[in-house]
Amino acid sequence: MKRIMPLFVLLVMLFSAPALAQADSPLVGAWDAVSQNGEEIPAEFSMWIDNHDDGSGTMHIGEEEFPYTWSHDETAETCTIVADGETMVFKVAIDGDEVTFTGVDNPDDTMVMRRRPE
Repeated sequence: MKRIMPLFVLLVMLFSAPALAQADSPLVGAWDAVSQNGEEIPAEFSMWIDNHDDGSGTMHIGEEEFPYTWSHDETAETCTIVADGETMVFKVAIDGDEVTFTGVDNPDDTMVMRRRPE
């Protein structure tokens, strides 16, 4: 859990960037956290995000919810998240129903998420 929190904070901040319409972004939708830094996230640790097409989002950890804003630059393959006044930038690699977020400032910090079934 201690290793998940820094990435969580980074993701929340990344998704709180100034809201821009993201309707065409493949990151729109709900995503479950699968692994962090190569280690599987335990099933009992429920973490998922919901990216809205208006650039807003919500991170869910257990029963708690954390709002953020986000923007996706498909050309640069980056996602910027702003939460609680902090901005984070991630490189994103989308492969079908999975996306890998890699910290720009810390390339060793990665999180893999899988699209939630509708």
